Amino acid sequence: MFDSSFPHSEPFAQFSPEPPPERSRRALVLALAAAGAIVLIIAAVWAVSVFAVGPSSQKPPQTGGKTPEEAVRLYFDALAQDNPEKALALGLDHPVSKEFLTADVLKRQQDLAKVSGTRITGTTPGNQPDVVNVSVSVAFGDAVSEDVLVVRKTPEGWKLAHSTVTLQPSAPTGGGRALEFLTLFGKPAGNVKAIDVFPGTLEVGSINKNIELVPERDKELLGQLYQGSDPNWLINGQISQIGHDAVVQAMQAKLEACEQSSDLAGQGCPNKLNNAQASPGTARWTETENYADQDPDIAVDFATMTAKVTVTLHWTFAVQLVGGGNGNGQFPTEPRDFTGSADLARDPLEVVF
Repeated sequence: MFDSSFPHSEPFAQFSPEPPPERSRRALVLALAAAGAIVLIIAAVWAVSVFAVGPSSQKPPQTGGKTPEEAVRLYFDALAQDNPEKALALGLDHPVSKEFLTADVLKRQQDLAKVSGTRITGTTPGNQPDVVNVSVSVAFGDAVSEDVLVVRKTPEGWKLAHSTVTLQPSAPTGGGRALEFLTLFGKPAGNVKAIDVFPGTLEVGSINKNIELVPERDKELLGQLYQGSDPNWLINGQISQIGHDAVVQAMQAKLEACEQSSDLAGQGCPNKLNNAQASPGTARWTETENYADQDPDIAVDFATMTAKVTVTLHWTFAVQLVGGGNGNGQFPTEPRDFTGSADLARDPLEVVF
């Protein structure tokens, strides 16, 4: 018989679940750490591939031609389309100045003589494995030019050795002041030692209205493009009609002033009276050769920008004498040529005898 006062079981009253084993937590931590390490490795590999490997393995932009022949055609197409950037990109040279390599200048060249009729007539290997000589014929307006152009293979494609021509202006006399007034396509180009231009017609002028500057060669064609330069671009000068008329008018004004002067020997005048008996400031001159009706000879030294004007002159004169009374005579004893000079860089001009 059981005792009704069965004792309370203490263990059942205090029961609670056991914590998970320590090994399960450690495994979870290790798994997460491993996953994180894998992510970091993948990120590092991506970064290395992008920042270290990527740029050097990327192909450079193809600004040249796929073949030597295509490079030449693309270049002359760019000129005909007034596209200086594309034309320059097809060359290996680096112009010092792009002042005359603009779209406006190129358009003016095309207006004067359109580039057309590009025709490849042959190719030959160059002096290096990556060089090809391309024979080409191109029309610049009415002028057809035929020559060989050197084309080189680059990482950007095939490109011309030269895309521009470097002009070095010179005068037959060795230069001088005339070149100070040179203009090219309406822009001042005086005393510039090297001028980069595209092949084609050149529009040359002068900022000095008294002279005209004319190039011995007004077109730079394939021969100069092959060389990339024109080291002796000769500029010839001549007096303009405006300059001729200005010199004549200045001469006439000077002679008129000299004739009206009462000086025995006016400054810069051809008429002179060197006689100690003549009283200063009393001369009356009369020119007899009608210089206003003459067509004087004018010669210009473009090295010094000096115009020499020659005219036939003769005067009669009357003068008061120091001791009293009057005297008269002529100068010179018979008509002869006198030469005056004028600085064509001055405005207005002045003729001095």
